[in-house]
Amino acid sequence: MRCSPRSAASFVLIVALFCYFVSSAPIWASAYNGHPKLVVVIVIDQFRGDYLERYRDQFGDAGFRLLLDHGAYFANCNYDYANTRTAPGHSTLFTGAYSNGHGIAANEWWDQKKKRMVTSVEDDATKLVGVTGDKTGASPHNLLADTLGDELKLATQGKARIFGI
Repeated sequence: MRCSPRSAASFVLIVALFCYFVSSAPIWASAYNGHPKLVVVIVIDQFRGDYLERYRDQFGDAGFRLLLDHGAYFANCNYDYANTRTAPGHSTLFTGAYSNGHGIAANEWWDQKKKRMVTSVEDDATKLVGVTGDKTGASPHNLLADTLGDELKLATQGKARIFGI
């Protein structure tokens, strides 16, 4: 099954960024040991995969053009995954598992205990930073599988720094 253009674009950007930073690592560290010092994942919702080639001639020398020219680019990315929504798609991207493995099947669902719809990131045990009032917090609490960030932390004995925006 063909992946959705948005999923393909996300995959292409991740691979391209990874390859770019891995190939640039000797510039950053004189004793490069084969392990990337930086992994950056950028996901752009609603950015179709064909936009990279369609608008290639309009990109400047940096940004997408740099990634296309010096990174890995897969124009025909196919994998067994149907069209998706944001939360399950991002969960699959960051865990490597399908919805039945990571537990996020939709952006929101009916919570039997709360008797209402809840979002995939809703977490009563957390508080949002910089928000006043009784807003429900958000976290990856509902995610059942380890993420790329979790695995990096484990592989580096907790030395990796993981940020999500």
